[in-house]
Amino acid sequence: MKKLTAYVLSVLCVLILAGCAGDAGTSADRNSGGQALIGDDVAEVKITHILMGQATEWSVEGDDVDALRTWANGLAYELRKFEEGNTPGDEDGQEVYCFALNGEDGPELDYIICGSGDCYLLMESDWYAVKNPSPPPVEAP
Repeated sequence: MKKLTAYVLSVLCVLILAGCAGDAGTSADRNSGGQALIGDDVAEVKITHILMGQATEWSVEGDDVDALRTWANGLAYELRKFEEGNTPGDEDGQEVYCFALNGEDGPELDYIICGSGDCYLLMESDWYAVKNPSPPPVEAP
């Protein structure tokens, strides 16, 4: 009887551990411990800042890219699904930062500020709610 109980407990432990590992791999949460938003290979970022319908464009390199990399890679975020036409980008009045990594030919990362504490990332047409929003460390020239 003790051998059967030990066997059953062992099997349950394995199943529980397997379930936990499976959940970790499918989580929609991302943060600085996961994929870098701005990798070490990015040397230039073209920035478009849109505020109240006015767009300002400039590029940054060197230390400015390092500061932007540290900020972006420190963001914690989770995947959010929205119905078409109801995404945060569909509303007027937000402040938007569009970051084109390695110039216009690289991938884009958009940071949308809908209000204090209400920010989103848009990457490859997927929306992510930012859990620790903060303004990007950039200033227009």
